[in-house]
Amino acid sequence: MSRPVVLRFIQVLPNANADGDFSLKDLPGSGGRIDILCRGLSACFDWGTETWSKEGLELIGALGSNRILRFRCPAQECRSERTWAEMIKRAMKGFTVEGIETREGSLEDCIGEIEALASSKIWVLDRTGVDRSVLKDTVDSSQNTFIIGDHLGFEDRAQRVFADHGVTKVSLGSTDYLSSHCIAAVISEIERLVT
Repeated sequence: MSRPVVLRFIQVLPNANADGDFSLKDLPGSGGRIDILCRGLSACFDWGTETWSKEGLELIGALGSNRILRFRCPAQECRSERTWAEMIKRAMKGFTVEGIETREGSLEDCIGEIEALASSKIWVLDRTGVDRSVLKDTVDSSQNTFIIGDHLGFEDRAQRVFADHGVTKVSLGSTDYLSSHCIAAVISEIERLVT
C-alpha cells in the first residue's frame, strides 16, 4: 500500500471566536473554546508521529459559520496552547503567520473543496459510526480527511452537511475522547496501516 500524501483533520468549532478578539488568559471563555483547536494543533504537529512526516499533516479549523483557518507544518514546534493561541490571534488579525492561512468559508465549503480533489476520502469521527476496521481497505487514497467535533459533538447544521455529502461516520470505539486524543489516535492508526 502506498503512503497517502496528506492526512488532514477538520476541527468543527461552531462557537469559537472567529475574529481573534479573545484573551490569551481565557481561551475557553473569551475564545469560545478556541483552546480545543490549540490542543488539536498540538496533537497534530507537536506530540510527535512515529513515521509520518509532519509535512504530510494538515488541520483545518472551521470556526463559527464563516471562518476557515488552515494549518500546515509550522517552522517551529509550539508545544503549548498559549503559543498556538498567539499564532491564531495574529493570523486572524491579518498578520502573516507561517503555516496558517485564513479566509472566509464554511464547513460545507471545506468538504466541497476536498471532495473535488483527486483520490480523496472524508470520514467523520462519531461514536455511533462504523468500526474503524473499515479504514484498512480504503485508507490508501492519496488524501484522507477526518472531521472531529468540539466538546459538545456536532450541531444539527453540521450533521446535515455530512448527510448531504454522504460523509461516512467511523468510530474509534464506544468511549468519548477529547478531540486532541482522537487526532493522536487517528495518526497512530494510519501510521500502523500504511507502514
